[in-house]
Amino acid sequence: MPRTSRILPVLLIWLFAALAAPPCLNAYDYYGNRFEVTANVSMGPLDTLTKKASLRFTAQASKTLNSFRVYIQNNQSGSKTYRYGLQQDAGGRPSGTWLGYRDLTASSSGWLTVTLTSGISLVGGQVYHIVVEPVDNPDKTIALRATTPFNRMIVYDQAPDANSNTLFYGGTIWTVQNYQPIYFLAYSDNTYEGNPCSSASFGSIWGIVWESERLTVSGADRAIIEVAVYLRREGSPPGDCNFVLHDLADNVEIASGTIARASEVTTSYLWYTYRLSAPTTLVSGKQYRLYLKTVGGTTTNRYQWCMPYNYAAADYNSRNYDGLSSVNETSDDGGLAWASGWPNYDAVFRFSLYSMAISIDPTSVDLGVLPPGSVDRISQTARPNGEIAVTNSGSENVKYEVQLQDPAGWTAVDTAPASPDQYRLSGLFHPDQATGPDFERTGPSHNDVISTTPRTCDGTRFATGTSEDGYDVPPGAAQGLYFDFDAPPSTAVSSQQAIRITITAKPMP
Repeated sequence: MPRTSRILPVLLIWLFAALAAPPCLNAYDYYGNRFEVTANVSMGPLDTLTKKASLRFTAQASKTLNSFRVYIQNNQSGSKTYRYGLQQDAGGRPSGTWLGYRDLTASSSGWLTVTLTSGISLVGGQVYHIVVEPVDNPDKTIALRATTPFNRMIVYDQAPDANSNTLFYGGTIWTVQNYQPIYFLAYSDNTYEGNPCSSASFGSIWGIVWESERLTVSGADRAIIEVAVYLRREGSPPGDCNFVLHDLADNVEIASGTIARASEVTTSYLWYTYRLSAPTTLVSGKQYRLYLKTVGGTTTNRYQWCMPYNYAAADYNSRNYDGLSSVNETSDDGGLAWASGWPNYDAVFRFSLYSMAISIDPTSVDLGVLPPGSVDRISQTARPNGEIAVTNSGSENVKYEVQLQDPAGWTAVDTAPASPDQYRLSGLFHPDQATGPDFERTGPSHNDVISTTPRTCDGTRFATGTSEDGYDVPPGAAQGLYFDFDAPPSTAVSSQQAIRITITAKPMP
C-alpha cells in the first residue's frame, strides 16, 4: 500500500522563459549605418580672448594619445596663435586644467593635426574635451566645424556615446550646442578613434545610375525584418524608389521591393522603411549589397541617398562605418557593373532586427504547505495584485505558449485529481487579482489547464477575454499571470515538490 501524507510538502512553481526562435545576439535594435550627416555647421567664431570651443567625447579605449585633429571651418586668423589641447570633464564642462596642449597657427581651413609634446594616457569610458581657445588677440578668427543632426554615437561601430557633443564658451558660460563633434585621435600603437565624417554628401539614384552599400556582416548572424534608408528627393523623380538586397557570395537576390513611393518622398531627409514578409537572416562573414534604383529621372529629378563623407585618407577611412569592410559603390549602367568601392563614403541605412524575448518576474512562486485534496490554491507574490509579470522584451508582437513538467512522482491531469499523486495546475492571464471561479477547467477544452503538452494562447485559452490574454502581445507590454493549484488527494511523496513551467514566445501568424 502506498504511504499517504496528511499534509503535502512545500510546493514551488518554477517559471522559465523560452523562445520559439533564437534570440538576436546584437546589442542594439538595428544593424547598419545610422550615422546621419545632412549639413556642416560652424561652432561659432573664436574672435575674442574670452571665447572657447569644446569637442566632448567618451574615450573608447585606454591608450596613449600622441596627436589629435580638429576640423577648421573658417580661417581668417592670419598669423594669430590658438591653443589646442585636452581637458578632463567636470560636470559636463571642461575642467579648465590642461592634460596637454600645443599652441599653433593654422594656415588654412580643413583638418589641423595637433602633435603633443608628450603622450596623454586616456582611460576608456572616461569623458574628455578637446578645447580650442585664442592665445593672441584675434583681430581675425577661426571657427571649428561640426555637423547635424546630432547622432550621439561612434560612427565606426555605432556604439552609443551619450556624452558626445559640442560646447561653446561665449565669455560667461559654456553652452551645449547639440552638434555632432568632428575629431580624430591618433594613439601610440598606430590605431585611431573618433569621427572623420567632416562633410555632408549624397548618392544619386535616377535612370541607370544606381547607388549601393556593399557590406560585410560582422559578429553574429542577424535576423532582420525591416530595411530602411535615409532618403530625400531633388525635383520630381517620375518613378518610385526600389531596393534590392543581394547575397554576393551566393549571387542571389534575397529581398526587394518599393521602399519609397515618389509621392511620399520629401525634399528633406527622412527614413523610409520596407517590412519583409518574413524574417531574413544575414550570415556573419558574408558580403551583401543593398542598392537603390528607379525608373526615369534626370540629374535634377532624382533621389538622393545620404552618405557621410571624409577626405579619403587611409586613416580616416579606417574609422568610417565598419572601416573598409563596408563601402559605397556606384553603378552607371543599371547594375551591370559596380565601380570599385568609395571607402570615404557610406550610405545611411538600417536593418531592423527581428528578435523574440520575454522576461518573467518573479521566476518562482511558493504555494506553501497544503492539505491533501485542497483546491483553488491561487499563486501570490509581492507584486501589486499577486501576479507573475510576463513581459515581451523582444521587437515583435508575440503569443505565449505554456507547458509544465511533472515533478518526480506526480502526474498532471486535466480533470479534478481523483487518484493518488495526481494534480491539476491552471494558468490565467488577468489584469486583476484572479480567483478560483475565473479559471475555466471544464471539458472538453479545459481552456486554462496547463499540460505537459504545449498549449498556446489564442485569446481564449489562459484568458478571460480581457486585454491581457497572452495573445498578440506588443513589444514592451507586461501581462499578469496567475496559477490555480488543485492538490493530489493523497501522495507517497514526502519531499518538497517543484513544478517547472515553461512560457514560450511564439511569432504571431
